[in-house]
Amino acid sequence: MQNEALIQLIEEMIELKIRQHAAVSAAATRSDPHLARIISQTHAADHRRLEQIKGEIARVLKANDSPPPAPTITEPPRLRMSGG
Repeated sequence: MQNEALIQLIEEMIELKIRQHAAVSAAATRSDPHLARIISQTHAADHRRLEQIKGEIARVLKANDSPPPAPTITEPPRLRMSGG
């Protein structure tokens, strides 16, 4: 499940980055103040979400990086020699 969550976070991050790029391109071609304000607000919200995603990815990777539990060592059964 953690792998799927990690993939979803990366996909969302890529989607936000593409949207930011498209917004910058749109702003460069238009000089509408209303549009510029909307793009600015969206950019700020996307930036906050990207920071949240980075934190979530770091937590997932840190959880996956924890060392596995130490193996339990059991002593093998001793062979009994019958004295005779």
